[in-house]
Amino acid sequence: MPLSTRDREIRETFFRLLKRLNARGAAARRYERDRPVRRGRPRSLSARYLAGLVDAEGCLMILRSKGSRCSRAQYRARISVANTDRAVLEDVQLTYGGMLMNQPPSKARWSHAFQLVWTDGMVEPILLLMLPYLRVKRRQAHVMMTFIRHKKRTRQGREGRYFAPFPDKVIAYREDLHRRIRALNAKGVQLAGGQKAGGRHLFRRLWNPQESSMLSPRPPQEARHGR
Repeated sequence: MPLSTRDREIRETFFRLLKRLNARGAAARRYERDRPVRRGRPRSLSARYLAGLVDAEGCLMILRSKGSRCSRAQYRARISVANTDRAVLEDVQLTYGGMLMNQPPSKARWSHAFQLVWTDGMVEPILLLMLPYLRVKRRQAHVMMTFIRHKKRTRQGREGRYFAPFPDKVIAYREDLHRRIRALNAKGVQLAGGQKAGGRHLFRRLWNPQESSMLSPRPPQEARHGR
């Protein structure tokens, strides 16, 4: 079975990193020359800053995929944050790790962007740091923590050389969590008056005390319907 687009991107990222680390002579000098110039010394970024960045320009997901030897769905936690300024994500990576990936524009007039991604075992430490400060994506974070704890509690047996499939009830529970976090991501955030906010506009409002009161939560009946 061919690899998914995401798996190919991850492998390409590791390939380029290893190629750069192994480069010598003229190739090494070329990589150093082409490296983006940093603006001053990197800052030590707080968990509050990271939470604000993820609230505004990030995404918390439970990915669903199928392996080549397994017909059943497999689920993985993933946190990502996107930005057109690579240096911003490099500063975050220096403090919190993660995989930095290129995100080419799908339309000619769009800017080239980058993504910083945490998957699998990298997710829980980052999530625990951000959880006290998340505002917009707090409910997604709680669903993701439930998923991570469930994976720790459910041990996967083996059938010969390979892992045995999980029982139906385990798959059904993880599928429910996958759908819940997808529904929460689809709702977005509304400001007072019904205006939707996102990106840098949302980041400024979230972390400006004078404007944070403009955030308007969804009606309770709609939140219940989303579950």
